[in-house]
Amino acid sequence: MIESPAFLAPPPVVSGLDLIPKSIHDAMRPGWYSNHHGARTISVDKVFDVHVTAEGLVFNSDGKVISQTITQHAPEEQERALRDIASATDIPVIDTSCLLLRKRGEANYGHWMVEILPKLELARKLTHVSGVAIPDVGTGMNTVISDSLGIVDTIKSTPRFPLKANSVSFFKELIVVSGMTLHGSYMSPLVFEAIDRIRDAVDGEAPRKIFVSRAGAPRNIGNEADIHRLVTEHGFEILHPGKLNLTEQVRKFKNASCVMGVMGAGMTNIMFAPSTARIINLAPATMPDTFFYFIATLKGQSYEEVRGENVNGGTSWDEAFLVDFGNLNDLLGQRSKV
Repeated sequence: MIESPAFLAPPPVVSGLDLIPKSIHDAMRPGWYSNHHGARTISVDKVFDVHVTAEGLVFNSDGKVISQTITQHAPEEQERALRDIASATDIPVIDTSCLLLRKRGEANYGHWMVEILPKLELARKLTHVSGVAIPDVGTGMNTVISDSLGIVDTIKSTPRFPLKANSVSFFKELIVVSGMTLHGSYMSPLVFEAIDRIRDAVDGEAPRKIFVSRAGAPRNIGNEADIHRLVTEHGFEILHPGKLNLTEQVRKFKNASCVMGVMGAGMTNIMFAPSTARIINLAPATMPDTFFYFIATLKGQSYEEVRGENVNGGTSWDEAFLVDFGNLNDLLGQRSKV
């Protein structure tokens, strides 16, 4: 067991707060309005003779799920995972003391960097880790996973066991870290021990203002070309983080004076920006997310959100939305609050 320190978390400054539906606002209240998050306990447990599947769900030999590994898995998903274990054949057996570095949403850059990878830094303080079970999600994320482990894992020869989302594996001994984050309502300050190790390993560029583009993604500003012109007039460099490797992303964000963009994976890189950075996050009013607010709060950054209504009037958080350009222009004209 290890204690995560208490911290203060004042509510965010939100433009368009009145546009957020009540159900969405209520979902964010534990994160936005707690003001003070007390000290919490993070646990590192060892379990034996277990199956792993479904993005990191762990079941013991009696077929019971290890509750600490449930991360947004609905009951029916847990039941399906148990059926997958029962019907699986030629299940690989891993007999080393392995750390579980998996959870629901493991293919997401932000989930991996903030909610999964930091477990390794903490686990090594409390126990011997002789292997890591990591996601095998294909494409560029596998490279991010490998590169980030290459920096954070001080024992470079640690065996890695890549596991696909719904594959079934059997572990003789598995290390489970729980309590570092609770997606949407809590994030431990200790997650930044690993992130800062990565930040410190890379030299930054000259300070600049960065606009994080989500060009081509469903969740984007409906009038993207107009906002690109606006931010360029205000001296922003338009950046597409998905086209950069991990080191290049750290280098770009490390000394950023201001980071603005549409809420999404690319904005996770504010974790590499300095405490003096101003963060402006653009999001649909229908998106119930406090992830980036927690990162900025724990980093000590100035954080603002601009919420807008969906172009088609729908309720999805993953579609085009509009922002008030006059308001945004005024916001960018203000001096940084830091």
